[in-house]
Amino acid sequence: MYFQKPADALTATGNSDVASGVAQLGGSRSGSAADVQPTTLPPLPPSRYPTTAGSDFASAPPPPQPRYLPPPSGSDFASGAQPAPPRYSAAPGGAPFTSAPAAVAPPVTTTGYDTQSKPGEPGYVPPADKRQNQYKPVDPKYIQLPARSEIFTVYNDAQLERSTVDRLYGDFIKGKEDTLRVKKDDLEKKKAALKDADPDKIKSLKDEVARDEAEIALQEKTLNDLKAVKDPTADQSFRFPPLPVVGPPASAYQPKTVTYAPRKLIVEPGFVAHRKLYLEERNAERAGWDFGPMQTLVSAAYFWKGTLTIPQSFASGFVYGHWDTSAGKCLPGSPSPYYLYPPGLTVTGTVAEGVLITGAGFIFK
Repeated sequence: MYFQKPADALTATGNSDVASGVAQLGGSRSGSAADVQPTTLPPLPPSRYPTTAGSDFASAPPPPQPRYLPPPSGSDFASGAQPAPPRYSAAPGGAPFTSAPAAVAPPVTTTGYDTQSKPGEPGYVPPADKRQNQYKPVDPKYIQLPARSEIFTVYNDAQLERSTVDRLYGDFIKGKEDTLRVKKDDLEKKKAALKDADPDKIKSLKDEVARDEAEIALQEKTLNDLKAVKDPTADQSFRFPPLPVVGPPASAYQPKTVTYAPRKLIVEPGFVAHRKLYLEERNAERAGWDFGPMQTLVSAAYFWKGTLTIPQSFASGFVYGHWDTSAGKCLPGSPSPYYLYPPGLTVTGTVAEGVLITGAGFIFK
């Protein structure tokens, strides 16, 4: 159904006596739109919440215009291919106008390569410079393992304390050496700058060099004294605090586990050792393979093959043992491929098999 409704009308206009008429609320189907009389509404009361001081809805400014602009001429929306729904101005007496939202371009997907700086842009690093950025070397003391004797040795309290103090004291001396090396490098730089210094600054630079030399000499003497120390625990800062006294001296330790009832721990391996199975068919009996009606012939072939090689397998047991194990095999019923196991021939078993067949040939000729 199609109808029109002016902005200042209360009802829609339309021909209600035809099939496309409009059934209006409170109206008659047989009447026409001309019979409907407009009703004058009373003026609105003053607003309880005025937008400005002393104003009401009647004197309030009109709302802003919509953000959407009409489509450009020649577009699909302007040509009527896809008409937009009508919109009406909120201002009193405004004329209706048609508008459509502006077309929005789809977002552009960027990759990590696209976001990198290109040649000539700030932040660009040539590939040759990237290859030169090698990892900084790490001090071996942070990545090397201790000596084997230190790994597999259980220290008592005194040995552990001594080992810890020696390590800390060695790191302390190394820190002093690094500081002294830096001061010597700075002194050499000041001496080199003294040659090209201005005459007004030569005296102050000479005083700095003299003070640095005296300080370096004092630090060298202190470092030599530290290296000569045989017992670092003489210094209070390298001494562990005393252990708290938990009982009277010379008292015997009473373990609580002595009064516990004895317990038994059974340790079982993850495999089973059993006597050798000479006529075993692993694919059918262990993995569950079944060839249907042909399984009878396959099992018979495995049986006669095992029967003929029993002397070979039995004689091999005197060298390798008359036992077998489930280690390395799939559990019974596990889905596994159809394996073709080697016959497992040995020199001892082959000789015994040959002697038995040859002897049987002479006996039962």
